[in-house]
Amino acid sequence: MRSRSFSNVVITLSFLLLSLVGVGGLLYALRWGPWVYSDSVAYILSAYNWITGRGLGIFNPSGEFDPMMPPGYPWLIGAFLVLNLDPLHAITVVNSLCFALGLFLLGWGTWRLSGSWFWGWTTAMLVLLAPWVISNFDGAMSEPPYMLLTLLNLFLLAHYTHSPRLEVGIAAALCAAGAGLMRTIGLVNLVVGVLVILVVHRRSQREAAIRASGYAIMAGMLPLVWLFRETLPNRPFVWDSSLLTQANTFRQSVTRLSLQWVPIFKMLPASWLKSLALVTMGLLAGWGAGWAWKQARREGNPQPELAGGLTWWAIVTLYALGYLLFLGLSYLFSSLTPDIDTRLLMPFFIALAVVIPGGFFLAMRARSVAPHWEGLLAALIFLSTLIYYLPTTVSYLSQRHTTGSGYSGLRWRDSETLRAAQDLPANLPLVSNQPIAVLFYTQRFPYEITRLVQPDRAVLEQPFGNGMSEDELVFRTRCAALILFEPEFSQQMRALYGDQTARYQAIFTAGLRLYRRLDDGVIYFYPTCPTP
Repeated sequence: MRSRSFSNVVITLSFLLLSLVGVGGLLYALRWGPWVYSDSVAYILSAYNWITGRGLGIFNPSGEFDPMMPPGYPWLIGAFLVLNLDPLHAITVVNSLCFALGLFLLGWGTWRLSGSWFWGWTTAMLVLLAPWVISNFDGAMSEPPYMLLTLLNLFLLAHYTHSPRLEVGIAAALCAAGAGLMRTIGLVNLVVGVLVILVVHRRSQREAAIRASGYAIMAGMLPLVWLFRETLPNRPFVWDSSLLTQANTFRQSVTRLSLQWVPIFKMLPASWLKSLALVTMGLLAGWGAGWAWKQARREGNPQPELAGGLTWWAIVTLYALGYLLFLGLSYLFSSLTPDIDTRLLMPFFIALAVVIPGGFFLAMRARSVAPHWEGLLAALIFLSTLIYYLPTTVSYLSQRHTTGSGYSGLRWRDSETLRAAQDLPANLPLVSNQPIAVLFYTQRFPYEITRLVQPDRAVLEQPFGNGMSEDELVFRTRCAALILFEPEFSQQMRALYGDQTARYQAIFTAGLRLYRRLDDGVIYFYPTCPTP
């Protein structure tokens, strides 16, 4: 007994050490703070507006209020702002805690539920080394707290199946509610929880109905109220006649990104072989878990932990399928179609890091193979993952440490043009080719240059300010400042006009009043307008 207790302590410490290694790498990357892009700026400014009583959202250049949805992440940032903490420092702390606790929960939780240290270690290592995981935990976005709350909900639900205590169900429901407030797709946690509770109490319909209803109310009340009150009125569902084409595009995007995750697929020469290998691996993992379930149902099975591992595998699989279904429905029917990228698919990848290895480890456990065979499988997965993931991950961490990324990176921190923009009078309207950068550093939202984003709506053969688009009218009639950042402006023009770039740039600024020329940009005013 003492030897077993010592072994458990050592295993727990090994997962703690793994989590610390992960946080160390993340903090190394976060030298200049979390990356910040347009959605990040919206979150942070919404938090500022919320704590100052201006509402949970941002004001567009025209002064109209755009509500933020969902509200969980701005609320979280706002709680730190109330304490007078710098938002980027607060987000760094939050992301680090979420990454550490998430890694620990994936490794330690899988081991505690299944009894397989190798399964837990393999899952945690896959998530630790994957570049598309750490690149989404080092940004000012809602994914880190969403992922931690989701993992807590799934782990508590797995624990609930073996110990259906009321307090465990309540804790799981609260985590699911938090996940739903962080991201709308977090409502998949609500569905998973209700299904799990119905299965646990299937022998008592009354108990099942009461427990499942209580879970649904606690987990879904706030997220669903926000969904119907704020999200759907602003982002209604639409029916597109090209539904089948969109569905095929979604499938191709998910398949393409999924094929990048598995190291051995890189060695296969043809895409159809990679797709076949992906399907085969998934089917084999499912077959392994199914065979283990059949063995666990036999009377007198000497491995009680096998049932815990199967429960964990089934709950995470249900979440993965539900997440993909919710994402697909959003892609097909939302008026604002999401981009299918590694950020959106990260929760699906983390679920697969549990499910795919788990199917094989469960089958080996059910067959009572010698532990060294489990160790060999774990070693093979680890080595292939190390060879495939590590160079990309190390390169990414090094780049982030050196220059940062996004609007919090060195390029924008050292911008003379931004410093000059901050000195412009507070009541002066702004127009810029990089409006989000200006918004982040000045909390003033410039008009975007229509010629750069919708050139078909502008008259290109005349200087800026003579057209009738809103940004040019504001520049001409309200004497707005035109802030052009370089080299971004030249790059944007080159993307539109190719070898005619120099000509159209000369036309664009012809006759404008130069206010300041700086190392990384220039500020203009309309010829008839006074300068500050």
